[in-house]
Amino acid sequence: MISDLIAYIDGACEPKNPGGHGTWAYLVLQEGKEIARDCGYVPAGPAVSNNVMEYQALVQLLTRWHVKKPFMKVLSDSQLVVKQINGVWKARAGIYLADYQKAAELWTHTKGLVKIDWIRGVENLADKLTEEELNKHGIKRMVRR
Repeated sequence: MISDLIAYIDGACEPKNPGGHGTWAYLVLQEGKEIARDCGYVPAGPAVSNNVMEYQALVQLLTRWHVKKPFMKVLSDSQLVVKQINGVWKARAGIYLADYQKAAELWTHTKGLVKIDWIRGVENLADKLTEEELNKHGIKRMVRR
């Protein structure tokens, strides 16, 4: 029997938000063992924000992981992403809107095999990946915890 997957997603925008350098990351575990990870970098600019990067992490995960079986639980420290994807909050405007729309479209194709829940930032295993990606580009994360 194949066990369920747990995916952590994270996004960051540093040293300022919005307008800083952006990174996104995901980490997929099965039975507590890492089976996949990826991250990306976006140079600083007016269309970069923490919310954009959080949604990019979800978009990249859903694009690259076509979940058929087993079930995948996605964990994010972004209440905005979790509540909008779960339909609790509406997405009306913001520089993240196009990224939300892409994620929401991909989400409709998961057919209930993927669930997303909120976790505290200190519990997010993908957080280290976004920090490492920022460091590769000479950007230090501001301490906000």
